[in-house]
Amino acid sequence: MSQWLEAMFEAFREVILQGKTGVLFPVDDHMLLSQRIECLMNDPELRSRLIKGAFKYVTENHGIKDWVAQYQRLFLSTVHPAA
Repeated sequence: MSQWLEAMFEAFREVILQGKTGVLFPVDDHMLLSQRIECLMNDPELRSRLIKGAFKYVTENHGIKDWVAQYQRLFLSTVHPAA
């Protein structure tokens, strides 16, 4: 279940969209974390929606094609730097 729960670090906020691709909580709010975990445990429809949303978001925004394009731009910028 930890793949759906991450603390509100900037790196995770790029991928985790509250209620769409996962759930967020402040690092020091253990009560909210436990409530969110309980909610996910008791709501299979919510779990399914978050899983599908996360998969769709990552494949559309962080897929291999994106990585290749980023590395290609980086490589080309070193071979042919802008004037």
